[in-house]
Amino acid sequence: MRLFTMCLVQIADFASFLIHYSCMIVEDWVEVPINDILSIHDVVYNSPDPDVRRPVDLHSLPLRERETKKEINIYNEEGRRIPRFYGRSRVDGPKCGLLVNLETIPQLFSSYVTHDEHLDLDADILDLDEEQGAKIKVYPQAFLRKFGHLQSDSILPHFKTFIRKVQANIARGRRGRDRMDDSDDDDDDDDDVVNRNLIPPAIIATGCQFYNEVSHRIRPNAGLHEVQQGRITSALSGAYARGTGKHVHSAIMHNCRLSLPHQRYNNAIKLDNVPRDLRLENIYILQLESIDPAKRNGMCVCCKQ
Repeated sequence: MRLFTMCLVQIADFASFLIHYSCMIVEDWVEVPINDILSIHDVVYNSPDPDVRRPVDLHSLPLRERETKKEINIYNEEGRRIPRFYGRSRVDGPKCGLLVNLETIPQLFSSYVTHDEHLDLDADILDLDEEQGAKIKVYPQAFLRKFGHLQSDSILPHFKTFIRKVQANIARGRRGRDRMDDSDDDDDDDDDVVNRNLIPPAIIATGCQFYNEVSHRIRPNAGLHEVQQGRITSALSGAYARGTGKHVHSAIMHNCRLSLPHQRYNNAIKLDNVPRDLRLENIYILQLESIDPAKRNGMCVCCKQ
């Protein structure tokens, strides 16, 4: 899986950041040369936790566990895992459709790393205020029950530190005085700090949603998914319709004779180039009056990586 883009798609009162995740079928796994790892990292460790980790010798450290054949993880100075293998796939191969595991959603919105026996709290999201749990709506797909899409009234905690930095960078000073003013009045410093807190935040996170990009190919919006509109049932039940209902039934019958809803759906998604990325969409409110006037140009909140 790889993260390949992040961009601001709308500059207005409401804005949404999109992150796309895509993956492809791996044909085989190739070992990353030890010299390539050591050319980037002077020291590698056996754990992300600085209290218990120890430096390791890559030349003597096995690549996989003997019994499980799982990769033996190594970490850099910041506690991030260093891949020891990379996957090879066909350049022209189809991308896989990704869905969210709905059974592990509480872990996704938690700042704690439950799968790591050493690290209790994710280092990226330290120093967060205590907040109420996120409200999450789940939407299982394709009768899979526990895999699908979701919506939440909160963003992932991993983004909150980043949003705080953006807020600190673009927020204006107190009302009636811009942060870019050249005033040297030191007596106003304390009042400036107090009044700055009275200004509404420049950026507010209102929620997020995970969904597969193929949704845009098969329906213009959530209410127009053709295979969920009961066209075949309508065609069967309207055989004895009269008046206006008869004309509606004739149109539905004509539509079904051309092709059935599930057949049109299959035709829309069977091509290899159909976008199947998992999209994480964070939604924010930008309060322009709270942004420094010198930075109301869209450049301060627009990033791409």
